[in-house]
Amino acid sequence: MDDGRRGVARALVGALALLVTGCGTTMTSGEPGAQVREPAATQQEPSPVASTPASRKLLDEARAARERGDGVRARRVLARLVREAPATSEATAARLDLAEDALAREDYDAARQWLPESGDVGRLEGAEHRLQRTLALAYEGESRYAEAARAWLAAREVAEPAARAEAGRGAARDLVLAGDPGAGRAVAREDGVPDGELRRLVEERVEPEQARQIDAGVAPDDPWRGWVDLLLAKTRAAAGDLAGAREAALRARGAADAGTAADADALLTELSAQDQVEARRVGVVLPLSGQFQRLGEAALEGIQLAVAATPEVKLVVRDSAGDPAQAAQAAQDLVLDKHVIALLGPIGEVESRAVAEVAGRFRVPHIVLTSAPESVEGLPTSHRIRLSTAELAAAIARYAVTDLGIQRVGILYPDNPTGTRSMVAFWDEIVRLGGEVRAVEGYPGDQNDFKAPIQKLIGAAKPGTGTFDFDALFIPDDALTVKRLVPFLKYWDMVVRTDPGRHGTKRRPAVQLLGSAGWNHVSVVDRGENLTENAIFADGFAHDPDEARSDAFARAFFARYRRKPTTFHAEVHDATALLAQAVLKVQGSDQQAREALLAALRSTRQFAGATGVIAVLDSGAVVRSPRLLTVDLDTIRPRLSEAEEQAMRQRRDDLRDQPQR
Repeated sequence: MDDGRRGVARALVGALALLVTGCGTTMTSGEPGAQVREPAATQQEPSPVASTPASRKLLDEARAARERGDGVRARRVLARLVREAPATSEATAARLDLAEDALAREDYDAARQWLPESGDVGRLEGAEHRLQRTLALAYEGESRYAEAARAWLAAREVAEPAARAEAGRGAARDLVLAGDPGAGRAVAREDGVPDGELRRLVEERVEPEQARQIDAGVAPDDPWRGWVDLLLAKTRAAAGDLAGAREAALRARGAADAGTAADADALLTELSAQDQVEARRVGVVLPLSGQFQRLGEAALEGIQLAVAATPEVKLVVRDSAGDPAQAAQAAQDLVLDKHVIALLGPIGEVESRAVAEVAGRFRVPHIVLTSAPESVEGLPTSHRIRLSTAELAAAIARYAVTDLGIQRVGILYPDNPTGTRSMVAFWDEIVRLGGEVRAVEGYPGDQNDFKAPIQKLIGAAKPGTGTFDFDALFIPDDALTVKRLVPFLKYWDMVVRTDPGRHGTKRRPAVQLLGSAGWNHVSVVDRGENLTENAIFADGFAHDPDEARSDAFARAFFARYRRKPTTFHAEVHDATALLAQAVLKVQGSDQQAREALLAALRSTRQFAGATGVIAVLDSGAVVRSPRLLTVDLDTIRPRLSEAEEQAMRQRRDDLRDQPQR
């Protein structure tokens, strides 16, 4: 970078210090990660840093684990390296790796905490740029744009030419978002970023607060004035302030820029359509053709059964064909043309996210029918009722620790996305509750011979030589695979806890089998040696004849469709019934009816459904508990308390052992 450009950058960094103070965020060394590191050009020449064979070995081990896709092990080894050899160059590299990993998981505070100080990166190639880039992205994740801009400027000074463009664009965008459009445009001009591209970058991130700050920084005669008014209109509309949105859009319509004026006209038309609402009409988006047609049809069965109890609620159904773009367009048409008060569906994660973004844009209450948490993250009008894989795994971990008193566990999991998510969630919850994961091993998802993974799990060369230092084994796989797998456990000398009263010995403890929703099928029952007897797993639904709502739903479903319902049917039914109940509480024919429906949804505290009691918090988060199930002889049934389980099974054994008269 030439001296003139470096001078401009440093002047901007100085101005940003004032901007940061002015926006109420003071950066001090006492706030972890808050102090933006100075560019490398201002640092003294670093002294050589230490390196040891042990630290190099740990770093190599961590990176090898990451290349294998084992991110959990990589994080553990990197954290160990930082803890055991903090003064080495490998520890500095590990901190950068851990910070970037935390950033990828959107744990922005952890990302800043892991970052080394600028002076510690030494001669690690590209480390200063990585540090500043990670810091900038972490601040962006927290919407702290003044600090982010300052970090981008620092990254820009030390970046290689290929990376400089990203840093320049980031700095320009974040300066605008921080309320200094003039400084942002100056950086953009210096880096050759056109005005139109800069505005697009800002639009991708802007929230109402940033729009207000930008508005305050743009004068009435500024060429950006019309665009800023349009930006205000869009953010106000997304926040449900249609009157404020119209006011700003009318100002934007008078902009000298013909494109901005046309966009303002289109927005005014859209706002008019958005403000027309049919209070008893619900839009449904499902894949009723294409690859996921059967799932879409199954969802429609649950939906139609639910609304049969509330005939006042009318459905308008649209086919997404499993395509996110088609799903989003269908959702927009339902809002603007059919004036639905709420949206329901679709099923796939990406599809659901596309519809959730439309719902958020128009402030339409929305319930997705996917179990993926990512589908609704950061979208305040969308809600998820179905339990995720991770939530079910965490629930079984809580049961193991709090109800069974188990502290030491093992995990044997299929190396596929579902298995990995379950493994991570189970592991995290066990550790959070003070337990310990003593052994973990994965296997290919299509595995049929489980000899090798079990050997590694218990460290055995042959049967009878393994170490069983865990009291429960979590296997998050499907029922058929589990049934094939459990005989291998016996072959390798594992004592399976097939009765609540069986405890084994100190050397060979009886191991409690724990599972995931995939176990909820009768094919998991081992009718040969009963090795799955007493296994415990979690799912979102199980027909319980002793529970009125569950039994009523199962009977109604069978009467209508002549077959038993699945967990998917039950969860979709409850999502629909909960929404319909809230819809019946609302009156009105404009956007305020949707706002009232959002409030009604979020005041739901004790909705009794087929899957149990559901509550929706003020934040929009949904709270419900999974069903804990167990294998009992030839059936799967709800798990009783441990005392009841033991007593019931003992009575049955006593009756069986009584001599026949």
